[in-house]
Parts: sequence; structure tokens; C-alpha cells
Amino acid sequence: MKILKNKLRNIKVNAKKSHSILISFMSLITLCSLAIIASIVLAPQNSPKDKRLEVTNMDLTATENSVAHNLDVDQKLVKIKDYEKKLRSKHKALVHVLSSIKALDAIDYESFAIGGEENGEEDLATHLEQGADLIKGLPLGTPLEGEISSNYGYRTSPFTKKRTMHTGIDIKMRERSQIQSTADGIVSFAGVKGGYGNVVEIEHKENLKTLYAHLSEIKVKKGQKVCREQVIGLVGSTGRSTGPHLHYEVKKFGFHQNPKNFIDAANLLKLAVDS
Repeated sequence: MKILKNKLRNIKVNAKKSHSILISFMSLITLCSLAIIASIVLAPQNSPKDKRLEVTNMDLTATENSVAHNLDVDQKLVKIKDYEKKLRSKHKALVHVLSSIKALDAIDYESFAIGGEENGEEDLATHLEQGADLIKGLPLGTPLEGEISSNYGYRTSPFTKKRTMHTGIDIKMRERSQIQSTADGIVSFAGVKGGYGNVVEIEHKENLKTLYAHLSEIKVKKGQKVCREQVIGLVGSTGRSTGPHLHYEVKKFGFHQNPKNFIDAANLLKLAVDS
């Protein structure tokens, strides 16, 4: 009987413990549920007004991006138009210079002319490149920076005192100053030639030839290819000369031309390109 009473007592104690555990577990579940519900209820909700603001902000951002893109495109188009305008201006100046040189009347400068405004930037660039190649072979400019002491044309000879034709220009400069080729070409003569003394002759495009006389030293050989501004000799007083200077001639189809026309053309071209 005593043993039975003890078992009943233990059952009651265990039942109380289980009941306490169950209550605690249920309380924990309830608290968790309340916490979840509270988090949902108390979380900030986007009102319809907030949603409208959100959409408006997105639209504004998209509009700003679109405007920025359009501005960027417009700026690029403006730059392209400016570049094309500049090309057209330089091309026009180039054609004008070529057409204004009477001594170069054999050049078909109209072949470098372009049509209407519909011609693209690529056509302009091509024409300018062709024009540049042509100009490289034309004796434009001066072979020596110095004072022109005697011009092309009739003058009183310092030797015979008679009126004779001076077939070039004389550029006065100190002895052994460097003389440059006025265009790309091939040396057709390099040596002594009578009263000219030491001479260099260069053949260029368009049946043009240049002659550099009275040199103290020759820096090139016959058959050699030379480029514009390449040093071909040094100033001297060889041959029939009154002092250190360069006698410079330009011929076309074997006929003498006024070198001053070519020097002036180079100045015009420089102004056109720099403008």
C-alpha cells in the first residue's frame, strides 16, 4: 500500500512538471507569433502617395538620363559639323591657291574640286590628302631664308654692265648656310656647271625643275630622292659670283619661271591653312 501511494505521488509531480513545460512552450509560441505579427503591423508601409513619388522619381531619373544622352549626341554632331566646315574651308583655300598660281597652269586643280554640300567628310579628307600629295611635289616656298638681292627679270649685269635676263633670284646669305630643297623630287644633276659653279638640279612633279647655284658644297648625288626641306648644299660663291649667295631658278617644261610666284603661293597657302 505504501509503495502504491508513492507511485501516485510521483505521477502527480510529473504531471505538474509536464503541465508547466507545456504552458511555457505555448507561451513561447505565443510570444513568437506576437513578435511576427507586430513586425508586420509596425513595419513602415508605402502609401499610394509614396508609391506615386517613387514612380515619379524613377521617371525623372530616366528623363535626366535621356536628356544627358541627347545633349551628348548633339555635342558630337556639332563637333562633326565644325570639323566638316573646317575641312571645306581648307579645301576651298587649297583650290584657290593652286588656281591662283599662273606658273602652274598645267595642274588640273579642278580635279580636286568637290560638288555640293552633300559630299561627306570622307570625300573632303580624300581631296585634301590628294592636294597635300600634289603640293609636296611642287617647289613652293624658299630654299633659304635671306634677303633677295636680285629679282627675276631683266637687269643690268654686274659683269657686262648690259641689260640681260636674270633667270632666277639671288638670295644673299652668309657662306655655308644650309640650302633646302623646296619640294620632293629626284636629283637630276649635281656638279659644276660653267658660270653657275657648283650646282644641284632637282626634277619635281608637273614637269617642274629647280636649280641651286654657286654652292660651296654639294650634299646630294645624281639620282638621289630628296624631300621638301632636305639640305642639299651650302651657300657659297663658286662660278661667276660677286659674293656668297644662292642663285635659285624654277623651270617648267624647260622654260624659266619667276620663283617669286612660288614663294608667294607658299605664303598664301600657309595663311589659308593657319586661318
